Amino acid sequence: MTKTENTPKRERKPNPNREKLLQMSADARSLKDRMIQEAETAEEAFWWTAQTLNSILLKYFYRVPEGMELGTFHQWKAKGCIIKKGEKALIIWGQPLSAQRAEKAQAKGEEAPEEDGNGEYFPMCFLFRADQVLTPEQVEAEKTKRQEAKEKREQISQAIQDLQTVDLDSIL
Repeated sequence: MTKTENTPKRERKPNPNREKLLQMSADARSLKDRMIQEAETAEEAFWWTAQTLNSILLKYFYRVPEGMELGTFHQWKAKGCIIKKGEKALIIWGQPLSAQRAEKAQAKGEEAPEEDGNGEYFPMCFLFRADQVLTPEQVEAEKTKRQEAKEKREQISQAIQDLQTVDLDSIL
């Protein structure tokens, strides 16, 4: 027996985000099936058939406007953007691990690795909408605004200190 065969697998705690995404996906699948059944034309049925769960989640559950730019935290950061404080990510399904491995191998000019049985695991993907981030220009404007406010506070503080140093007895 090898060491890994003797080691019992740890039970993972349920991830609330994953549980919520699974429920939303089931609801999206139901919506998709219902819309296919209720389609009045073959084109409409085909359109619903072609919709992915992620596209249904984004359009009908998260209500992301058509054409709205989406990105992961790292994608926005690479553009110099900052996620606004308190914003929550939209959670959708990421690429299956097998597809990620194949893409990495292709980028390196290697052959895709053989399937090991773990390829059908879909990780979660956390996206932010364009209206949830501050662009570099907005970040710079915020810095300038804070700097100006700080300078005003310092001026007021200095004016107050100057007033306190006046000897009223000598003036009267």
